[in-house]
Amino acid sequence: MRTPATWNETVEQFASGCARAMGMYGMNPLMGRLYGVLFLSPEPQTLDALSEQVGAAKSTVSVAIRKLAGGHLVRRQWKKGDRRDYWEAVSDPQTLMEEWHHHFFEPEGRTWTEIAGLAVEALGHGDLPDALPASDRAEVLARLETWETFAQQAMALLAHFRTALHPEPPDEP
Repeated sequence: MRTPATWNETVEQFASGCARAMGMYGMNPLMGRLYGVLFLSPEPQTLDALSEQVGAAKSTVSVAIRKLAGGHLVRRQWKKGDRRDYWEAVSDPQTLMEEWHHHFFEPEGRTWTEIAGLAVEALGHGDLPDALPASDRAEVLARLETWETFAQQAMALLAHFRTALHPEPPDEP
């Protein structure tokens, strides 16, 4: 990559890099371009402005922005006296992690614990009419235990990371 000669070239290269990164996760590269443009924008942008900057139809930009908003990567802003929506990137890593923890990681952890518990309970009942043979039950239980251990460790790591971002104030003597 060559060093950009202008700020616009810098934004273009940054947005292209964000597009490649989003593509690595199976997401539409346009979402990455939009996030990159918003990340480097000092002010929130309208759909019209974003559409012009990324060279995509307003309707396509609208769909991509709403997906980014659903992922808590961008947020809507309003300007008094203006009915249009303005969009800005969530650029603070601490805020992103808190949002993802609250909206994705915690609910996923709770869901996993619930469904794994149901499966473990059912596997403990060898008298069910369609029960797995004992050897198969042991194999499936081992899988569930491995994933449960992983889920607990992942949640502990996330909790540690979150605590590191928000350390508790020391108790006053």
